[in-house]
Amino acid sequence: MGKLQILTYNARSLKDNRAILEDLAAKHQIDVLLVQETRAKDTPDIRGYTGYSLKWQAAAGGPLGLSTYIKTGITRMVGRARLARSKRQNSHIPALQRPDGTRAETEAERAEALVDRYLYVHKMTEDLGNPTAPVEEVIRRYLRGCAPDSRLKTTAEELESEIKKLKVKKAPGADGIPNAAIKHLPPKIVQQTAVIFNECLKKSYFPSIWKTATIQPIPKPGKDPTLPASHRPISLLSNLGKLLERIIAKRLTEYLEENDLLNVQQYGFRRQHSTTHALMEFSDVATLAMSLGKHLGAVLLDASEAFPTMNHALLLHKMAALKFSPATVKLVKRYLEDRPFTVRVGEAQSTRRIMPQGTPQGSCLGPLLFIIYINSIKGLDSLQILYADDTTIYDGHKKATELRQLLQNKLDRVARYMDRSKIQLNAAKTQAIIITRRRTEKDPGGPYAYSGRTSSGRMRPPC
Repeated sequence: MGKLQILTYNARSLKDNRAILEDLAAKHQIDVLLVQETRAKDTPDIRGYTGYSLKWQAAAGGPLGLSTYIKTGITRMVGRARLARSKRQNSHIPALQRPDGTRAETEAERAEALVDRYLYVHKMTEDLGNPTAPVEEVIRRYLRGCAPDSRLKTTAEELESEIKKLKVKKAPGADGIPNAAIKHLPPKIVQQTAVIFNECLKKSYFPSIWKTATIQPIPKPGKDPTLPASHRPISLLSNLGKLLERIIAKRLTEYLEENDLLNVQQYGFRRQHSTTHALMEFSDVATLAMSLGKHLGAVLLDASEAFPTMNHALLLHKMAALKFSPATVKLVKRYLEDRPFTVRVGEAQSTRRIMPQGTPQGSCLGPLLFIIYINSIKGLDSLQILYADDTTIYDGHKKATELRQLLQNKLDRVARYMDRSKIQLNAAKTQAIIITRRRTEKDPGGPYAYSGRTSSGRMRPPC
């Protein structure tokens, strides 16, 4: 068991002193807080802690209370406290195996091995499809002499509303400003923050200090922990930067919805859309196909590292095609370019790298940018269901052999689209299924092929 840091605090009113106590606990890395209050009330939330209350009557008849706050990641047991294992707290990184066969032993070496891996992932699709130089020239012409877009502007009232939605337990980025501090900003500071945001939006500018990401690697369950690829990158970004991202995301969403531009079959990262809706859609399609005496076939496509490999030039070109204002396209360009990241392992921090393409994990704007990026896939076929980077294509036919050819043709078109979009499909995780009442019909064959690769399974009935 690790050594616990315990702080006792006698508060006349914990409500009025909560921010001070939170800052004190964070500064000294306190694990357990014991807070005594004269007027016992329900235990208020303390950022990063779970609260327990004990109340009793004093000799004079007044209520007394002792509140115990246990830091997240520590489980209170009868008579003692022990360190608990959790996904975010259990972040031990063992010695790592580099691609050249050598081992990264020290924390500094492990941090470098991981930052090399994450940079490799960002670059892994650069050679897919066509060169982007012609697209970049189109973007330069589109942005030439762009004027400010007043529709991007925010207000102090909107900012206050977004601040209320912030989660206090989210870790801060490189600037060290926690959401708890932002939520305690007085109205005048919120107004000044709105002024700063509006200057950024007016000039299509995203501050460099808000782009820096500190990556905390988290081991993937069931994977070999000695491989750098087995550690998921969790990016800690500036909370103020993410607040500005929220405003930008709202403006992009408003434009897309007002002009009815989003693929109606896209169920990911949209208001009033979810995986449940996507499953209901597919269930309805399957029910209709069977009522018409048809087989329903579907290919479930898996994209490898879709978010970190999203090509910036192609995204901006797609935004221009959707007629986003030049100021908006320039703002997104500034948001994406020159984003530095480092990896922290224990007390060691890696050297700084620049993200060549993709979006940072944990960003507010990244998921929306990706569904804009893949939005034009709707022009290939109406028989598709998407949830962000997960794509399902389907069709129905009374003859299974004919159905297989229909799906292969669709898959060929989608594969060409993915290559042009520099999205790498994962053949090993791509699956084909057939839904039918006629179990005795001969297997229509497989596996399916695309771009010289082969899917992992034959077309088969679901279990």
